[in-house]
Amino acid sequence: RQACAKILAEEGACVEIAEDGRVGWEKAKTSGFDLALIDLKMPQMDGMELLHHLGELDPDLVKIVITGYATLETAIEAVQKGAYDYLPKPFTPNELRTRVRRGLERRFLLLEAKRLREERERNLLELATEKSRIQTIMQCMGDGVLVTNRNQQVVFCNLAARRLLNLRSPWQPGEPLAQMVEDPEFIQ
Repeated sequence: RQACAKILAEEGACVEIAEDGRVGWEKAKTSGFDLALIDLKMPQMDGMELLHHLGELDPDLVKIVITGYATLETAIEAVQKGAYDYLPKPFTPNELRTRVRRGLERRFLLLEAKRLREERERNLLELATEKSRIQTIMQCMGDGVLVTNRNQQVVFCNLAARRLLNLRSPWQPGEPLAQMVEDPEFIQ
């Protein structure tokens, strides 16, 4: 624990240590961690239980399991409970640095993807609200509004325009203007 903390602190990481799983869980609830190194064999709360709790607390938290009792079964169980990586003891300082660096890169990418999704959803909502507002204004106008694209396909036609031009309802967006209006001069 102390050696890992020293290695990571030398890399500029802000490191907190816990002597057992319960203390680690309490610290995680009050601090915003990006990554957790979890030993499987701990008093009070073992690593598998801590993995489960940390996953519920923050699904994007990167969890790396460290163990001196590495087996295929524990590796599979750890991954199933949300571990990002599995580091059997003994390991070198470079192995630890590499795994932590990769884990932090993953965390950054997950958070950035989440931020971009939220921004996209917010932008789509704003766009839909603005579109709805404009359509309401255009439909309620007393003036007739008929909009076509450069191919003379009707893109928008409000109720006032349909009344003024004696157009049938309903009309389909993309319908050629010539099929809606019989006046060649108006079409021109």
